Amino acid sequence: GAGKNHLARVIAAHRRWLELKDTSETLGIEAGLEAYTDRFAEIHLPALPDQLVESELFGHRRGAFTGADRDRFGLLDGEGRDAEIKDILLDEIGDVSPAMQAKLLAVVDTRKFRPLGASIDDERETSARFIFATNTDLVARSKSKAFREDLLWRLRQFHVVAPALREQPENIEAITRQLEA
Repeated sequence: GAGKNHLARVIAAHRRWLELKDTSETLGIEAGLEAYTDRFAEIHLPALPDQLVESELFGHRRGAFTGADRDRFGLLDGEGRDAEIKDILLDEIGDVSPAMQAKLLAVVDTRKFRPLGASIDDERETSARFIFATNTDLVARSKSKAFREDLLWRLRQFHVVAPALREQPENIEAITRQLEA
């Protein structure tokens, strides 16, 4: 209940608004948040096994796994989509497996990825920005070797703390009114 997902949407919408503000596509601030989140995606990591997270992010080639009956573009693959996804919220990053952490680290470092089942020379590049969110103590998880220290270091380059609602009771009424609207 800290509003991590909402904060991620605000960050993504602000980026999109900045992109559009001097173009004929400008909708104006009165258009609301949803008008500017057309290039935002969200993945709740604990809800999916690693292979599905990879497929969702990187895409896959036909035959990469059981049920992969066609090629599919992932969220990071701007070339294959109608509209390039600019911002991706990876919610609950603290809960992903060490193998998935390594793959995410590689993308964060190089901006490159390969669809599942693709050949080594089928490397793609992305300009998408990851927004990572968690409610776990990543420093403690890193000390216990449950979270990669090198990934933690990169995540901490820009760090925003969203306090839980129980720590900001003065805002609960305003948030409730906003949800009812």
